[in-house]
Amino acid sequence: MFRAKTSRSLVGAAWLLAGGACVVAMQTIARHVAQDMPIIQMVFFRFLFGMMFMAPWLVHVGISSVRTRMWPHYFIRAIGTLIILTCVYTALSEIPVADVAALQFTAPIFITIGAGIFLKERIGLGRWVAVIVGFLGTLLILRPGISAVSPVALLVLVGAFFNAMVMLLTKVLSRTETAGTIVFYQTLLVTIFAFPFTLWVWKTPSCEALVWMAAIGAVATIGQLCIARALTVADASAIQPVNFTRLLFAALFGYLAFGEVPDSWIWLGGAIVFAATLYAVSERRRDEPPVG
Repeated sequence: MFRAKTSRSLVGAAWLLAGGACVVAMQTIARHVAQDMPIIQMVFFRFLFGMMFMAPWLVHVGISSVRTRMWPHYFIRAIGTLIILTCVYTALSEIPVADVAALQFTAPIFITIGAGIFLKERIGLGRWVAVIVGFLGTLLILRPGISAVSPVALLVLVGAFFNAMVMLLTKVLSRTETAGTIVFYQTLLVTIFAFPFTLWVWKTPSCEALVWMAAIGAVATIGQLCIARALTVADASAIQPVNFTRLLFAALFGYLAFGEVPDSWIWLGGAIVFAATLYAVSERRRDEPPVG
């Protein structure tokens, strides 16, 4: 039977698109829960429930399958993830989901630069142009409030920087580690690192809050598996423009959950970054061998 050949960048882009949708869904739920729960406690429960959801997978593959020698990478990645979620959850408690998603668009800039410098990936002119155009689209989104950048907005930018670091480490780990192993150690280590801080601010959650935080753990774990899988099949810089499509998910989820209506600048910027995403992926496909 004929099986279509698919380029690595297209496969990676599809996984990253799914992961991005899950991340935005997680952030939408987090915006709701953050009104009543301490931020660090939300981070702790997100990964604690994540561990529970990964338990059947660990039983299936066996503990021997997650043996690793990459402990320094995993420790740094876990600390970076803890910082990212603390920054993002704090911002979500104050500003709309779409605004947070727009500010996170700076991450692909850091990732593309880092991939070229540290991972020695070849960054073609087309991908540089796509990233720059996408970033200009982001500036259009932020234009109405660009004169008054709040401390909360700066927290999102800090999170975007650490997100770039985590993504690059994921790409390094993906050379020898499976997607499941990468997500397993992230989930385990962030749970451990967040626990002492959680005790300091502990607030007994209601049953409803526990259900919502379990949903955060499930959706976020699926999203991380998708993102890790994306980076095992494609260059980090080749597929990062796909992250710009998170704005479309953020606008939709923000409207459905909170009645947040994005203005015309967000839609114009979203159209520009989506076009840049499609161009970046198609430009890279021409130079790649097929998979499948």
